[in-house]
Amino acid sequence: MKTDNINLDSDQIDLSKHIRALQFNFFRIIFIFVSFLVLWFFYFTQSPKIYQVNSLIQVKQNDNRPTVDIEKILFSSGEDINLEEQISLYTSHTNKEKIINDLDLRTVIDNDGMQLKDQKSLNINLFQYKLEPNKLREIFFLNPSEDGYTLTNQSNENFTLKGYWSKDSVLNESVFNISKPENINKEYKITFYSVDEAIKKAIDRKLDIRKLLTNRYLLTQGTLLEISYRSENTKFAKELINKANDVFFNQSIKFSVQEAKLSLDYIQQQLSQIENELKANQDLFNSFQNKNISVDIELEVLAIVDQLSLLREQIAANEVELVQARSVYQSGNPLLEKISRQSDELRRQEEQLELKIKELPDLQKEYVNLRRNLDISQSLYESLLVSKMEYALMEASTIGNVRVIDEAYVEEKISPNGLASLLLTFFFATVVSVFYALIRQFYFSPVRLPSDMTSEFPHLQVLGLLNHYDDTLDLSESEQEDVNSLATNILLSLEEKDNGIAPIVLITGATPKVGKSFTSMQIAKTLSNRDKKTLLIDLDYKRGDINKEFNVRKLEPNEILSDQFSYDDFRINENLVVIPRARNQSKDALRIFESPEFKRQLEQFKKDFDIIVFDTPPILSLSDSMYLAKYADLLIPVIRHNYSMMRDIKQMLNDFSVINKDINYYIYNAFEKPSGYYGYDYYAYKYYSNYKYYSYESKDD
Repeated sequence: MKTDNINLDSDQIDLSKHIRALQFNFFRIIFIFVSFLVLWFFYFTQSPKIYQVNSLIQVKQNDNRPTVDIEKILFSSGEDINLEEQISLYTSHTNKEKIINDLDLRTVIDNDGMQLKDQKSLNINLFQYKLEPNKLREIFFLNPSEDGYTLTNQSNENFTLKGYWSKDSVLNESVFNISKPENINKEYKITFYSVDEAIKKAIDRKLDIRKLLTNRYLLTQGTLLEISYRSENTKFAKELINKANDVFFNQSIKFSVQEAKLSLDYIQQQLSQIENELKANQDLFNSFQNKNISVDIELEVLAIVDQLSLLREQIAANEVELVQARSVYQSGNPLLEKISRQSDELRRQEEQLELKIKELPDLQKEYVNLRRNLDISQSLYESLLVSKMEYALMEASTIGNVRVIDEAYVEEKISPNGLASLLLTFFFATVVSVFYALIRQFYFSPVRLPSDMTSEFPHLQVLGLLNHYDDTLDLSESEQEDVNSLATNILLSLEEKDNGIAPIVLITGATPKVGKSFTSMQIAKTLSNRDKKTLLIDLDYKRGDINKEFNVRKLEPNEILSDQFSYDDFRINENLVVIPRARNQSKDALRIFESPEFKRQLEQFKKDFDIIVFDTPPILSLSDSMYLAKYADLLIPVIRHNYSMMRDIKQMLNDFSVINKDINYYIYNAFEKPSGYYGYDYYAYKYYSNYKYYSYESKDD
């Protein structure tokens, strides 16, 4: 038999097989769905309610100077804030440590989690204790009394403190101040965390900060930050966010004040230096005027000096505009070329004025230089005075760059989400139930319908279908008709092998308890009743028990190999002979089957009988059937309903294909309507429907 005739690894998906798998496991699928729904209900009703608390803050550039930056006007909203840096500042270890200490979050009472001071069952005013290096927590037990308490350390037997309510109690370097609780009849467990561990439990991975891009300009990231915190304790979450905002706000003020102070100190130093330069330039200019009081020099060169000063202001503004244009426009743009031409023209006018100044007499040139130095010193001095006033105002007003837009508020409940979790439950229930049904059906379930065999092994034909019989010894007339149909089909399949000697029909099974012995006996009885000289041989030398059914003795060891062996000793009736298995020869079975004596006896049997039936052991248990198959003209495995496994049948067919023995038929045994199956099957319909109206029992006319 060719292995490619066996439909073991088909690349095509048979949807009908998958649908039947779901139908057969209908009640199990319902059970899985109910189990998932029960789990979902337990989760939804018992899980803590988690809420998201939000706050909105704005971080602006800390710049009070009334200056105009053309680049910022062109490319942004005028703000120059790196929000990534601000987020890092917000979540700095220093800020988080201050939040923990200000909210007194290092102590947890009775494993109740992080709570505010007024939410704790024990009010701790002061808990000053030095943890050992690298130690994350320390556990204390407080036993209250009417006047005070006793505080002990779980890991230190020598630590015992007798304290009084609301008073500082000192032990070594530790200081404690605890208020009297309402309940003094219980022991309180106090867990004291290190700062880093408290930050990890209260803030890390719970406090979330994200940027909000609200500006319409492309190259700006906005100035808004959204702060969020998830917790079942909404009061705690709001208090923690508000405290975090306050800490960040105060830090920004602190930095602004420090920056303003440092700037003021620097400006003051520069003012002193510029003031001295201004005074020196003023003295030089005054001295020059006093020496040349008779000459009206200012009237002669004033126009040139003013024109040069104005021209340089225009050049500076044009340079800024040119830089901005080059960052926006590509080379060759008309606007960029226009600004470039303006710049060249202003430079040319400046050079002309410089030439005019060089052509002036020495007295006038000296006047121009003195006046120029005086104007520069005066301008710098006035600019520093303006900056000094701005930073002095900043330091005095203590205005930071942080503004709280929204105080902490409850945004929404995020867990458990009833609808989302229910849909997710249905999804997982569907996936699990479908996979369970398919895996169970294809790998762990027995054959449940004859149509399963047809779809899995289309080359196999069913010779007969035997129902599940309550009484195997006394079959009813309708049950006997099933066996008659099987016997007829066997005879028809052997017509081509009719050569005057008895054909051998080998009955086997993949595993024990499939009903092969029962089937062999029923076939032998039915054939003998139809005047066929039938020989039934029990070749299952390990567990065969046909002798009990026919009430004959077992063969003696090697009896069948003897020349004196007579099958007449095992004749049941005129047309039926049953040879049982040999006694205590299970280990010698193959030796007997391979012996020349056995072959000689078998040849004699073929001459004396019309048909021979072999009842052989399961092929997956013993190799006897594979060897005996060489004598057989027809191999018929028995498939037991709701018992034989599909994988065992495939293995059996593979084993026979190795020895090139064809299996084209099978017998379906012990069929009954499947329970929990809601689908159509031809055999279920035929044997368990109104067809039962046509009974084989005869009726009087």
